[in-house]
Amino acid sequence: MAHHHRPGRWLRHLHRLAVPGKRIGFRADVGIAIGSGTDVAAETADIVLVDSDPKDIVNLILFGKATYRKMVQNLWWATGYNAVALPLATGFVPGLVINPAFGAALMSISTVICAVNAQLLKGELE
Repeated sequence: MAHHHRPGRWLRHLHRLAVPGKRIGFRADVGIAIGSGTDVAAETADIVLVDSDPKDIVNLILFGKATYRKMVQNLWWATGYNAVALPLATGFVPGLVINPAFGAALMSISTVICAVNAQLLKGELE
């Protein structure tokens, strides 16, 4: 079950946990190492915080959520496009058949729309 917290609350919680040598009693899905830590920790971690700033964990969580939202948006766009374009391209709808060259152009435009939407992620994170 996912718990939704405000970044400030997460940060306070992380500061309490960010004591060198403190053992944390829960299972982790992602291993995070501090950049100034040991080589073994850095090698086994999924993510290494180069700046050794625990606040970056909050940014990682926000980045992951924003990336997931973009993936879902692009999936919906591609599914909607294909639900409309494929019947037209195959002649499934009698009397409504598009030219194959026009269909290819529409497919290219759909790809560009998904790519531009993904690039908008940069603006959302700044």
